[in-house]
Amino acid sequence: MLSARDALAILETVKNKVLDAVNFERLRTAYEWLDENLRQITANNAALRESNDLLKEKVTRLEADLTSAQQDIAQLVARIPKVPTVEAAVELSQLAIGLVEALARADTTRFGTKKLPLIAHHLSEVQRQAAIDELRTKGILDAGGANSEDGLLYFFTSRGKQLLLSVQQKRK
Repeated sequence: MLSARDALAILETVKNKVLDAVNFERLRTAYEWLDENLRQITANNAALRESNDLLKEKVTRLEADLTSAQQDIAQLVARIPKVPTVEAAVELSQLAIGLVEALARADTTRFGTKKLPLIAHHLSEVQRQAAIDELRTKGILDAGGANSEDGLLYFFTSRGKQLLLSVQQKRK
C-alpha cells in the first residue's frame, strides 16, 4: 500500500509538469490529512487491542474464580447433613405433630408443663398431655424431673431433636 509520504514524493516529481502549484497544494494537504488520520487510527487500534487483551485476561480470571466458587459450593452442599422429614422419622398423630411444631417455633429442646400453655396455646390441657404421652411412648420425649417454677420437666431425646430440626427446616 502506498503511504501518504510516498504519494507526496511522487507528486513532488510531477509538480509544475503535470500539476500546477494550486492543485499540488490541495493534494498535498489532503494526503497530509489522510496521513495524520491513519496515524491516529493506528494508535487508537493499538489502544483498543491492549484494552481487549486486558478484558480477555479479566474474563479468564473471573471464569476461573466462578468455577472455583461453584466447586466450593458443591463441596459445602455435600457436607450438609440430610435430616429426615417428620413423616420419615416417626408416624405421629396430628396432636403430637402440633405440639412438636409449637416447640420448634419456640426453638426449645426442654420445657416445663407450667410454661407449655404459653408455647402450645392452640392445644387444650388434655390435648397437650395426650401429645406428651404419645411422644414419650415413641421415644421422642423423656421426663427430666420437676420443680415448683416449671412443673414437670421434659426434654427431647436425640431422635426427638432430629424431629425438631426436621420441623424447623420444613418451616423455612
